[in-house]
Amino acid sequence: METIFKRWWLLLLNGILFLILGVISLAYPVTALFSVAVYIGVVALSNMRVRSWGWRLLEGVIDVIFGLLMLGNPLLSAAMIPVLIGIWVFVRGLMYVADSLAWRRRGSGDWSRYLIVGILLLVLGFLMMVDDRFGLLPVAYLLAFIFLLVGFGSLIVAFGMRRADRELRRQEHD
Repeated sequence: METIFKRWWLLLLNGILFLILGVISLAYPVTALFSVAVYIGVVALSNMRVRSWGWRLLEGVIDVIFGLLMLGNPLLSAAMIPVLIGIWVFVRGLMYVADSLAWRRRGSGDWSRYLIVGILLLVLGFLMMVDDRFGLLPVAYLLAFIFLLVGFGSLIVAFGMRRADRELRRQEHD
């Protein structure tokens, strides 16, 4: 855990990048879809080194499949993009919920905000998968909102990890 807490700044950087991506997606929704597809594909494929079990393994498998689909054909039909992105967002929401509950068990004060972000991602992902009214333009705006949520969620966790890292360092010096 100490190693993870010491790398809190990586999650902070991730959160900032997602916030920027969210703002860009709001400003240029149609153009952003192609960029987002490529970005998600690259990020998903970079997660292939995940070596944990359970939910992390499922997350990694979904990321790899999603990444390959998006990189293989970033201009998928309008009917498929919302479903694929919905699945990806839904799995991310599950991960946020699972992480928040684990944080709660460890006594973190940030768990409830992270849980709210996870629940919102679950709802948005589900809507994207099942509602035919989500075409490309609404998906672009939903993605912008989702990226902003993921960005804020990452910032919440990063600062929580930073506090935990500082606490561990204080305990080591005592």
